[in-house]
Amino acid sequence: MAKLTKILIGLLFWLIILASYLFICYLTTKFELNVLSLLSLGATWATFGAVFIAGGTLLQKQAESRWKTNLNALSEISKQPVWTRWPFLKNHETVPLYAGHKIVTKISYPKQRFIFSRKEELTVEIPSTNYDLEELPIMSKYLEMSSKKERYFRTLKSKEDIIDFLKYSCLQDLLKYASIDRIATVFVTFGIALSLGAIISVFSLIAI
Repeated sequence: MAKLTKILIGLLFWLIILASYLFICYLTTKFELNVLSLLSLGATWATFGAVFIAGGTLLQKQAESRWKTNLNALSEISKQPVWTRWPFLKNHETVPLYAGHKIVTKISYPKQRFIFSRKEELTVEIPSTNYDLEELPIMSKYLEMSSKKERYFRTLKSKEDIIDFLKYSCLQDLLKYASIDRIATVFVTFGIALSLGAIISVFSLIAI
């Protein structure tokens, strides 16, 4: 699902560039715009893109700060060190070596389990870097945790279960803002595509 989302975002990027080009070409042909008018149209179109970039970047920074703060809080609650993936390693890779030997690397994310009953539990993989947001099903896990939150809290039987309450609340909030971070990235991508589409359209039409 995460890989499909990544592909769709990339596809959206190029579709927006193409749509921008076709739309500006249409307006140029319909209203017979001169070079000055074409430059003005391109600047206006690029400004829309800049608004998305600025807004998305601001939202992204705020969300990233929040979910990474929650990551440290979860470490303190669980009394476990913060796990950080090495970004130079791919999620899964096989490297051939001399004489038929090979090295296989595979990222294994830390997991947090929440037990509802003997037959039901919820397992959540914990992100540690922005790259993880592209690999893990962040949004779907957040929605699942939100839908099961009250039911899980009803399984806690005493004040001694306060740690489980804190873990669940912290991780749910972490996933919430990690999802917002991911959505903000889409806004930035949308804005870049609009601006780039305007630049390509204007210069290509001027050249013609």
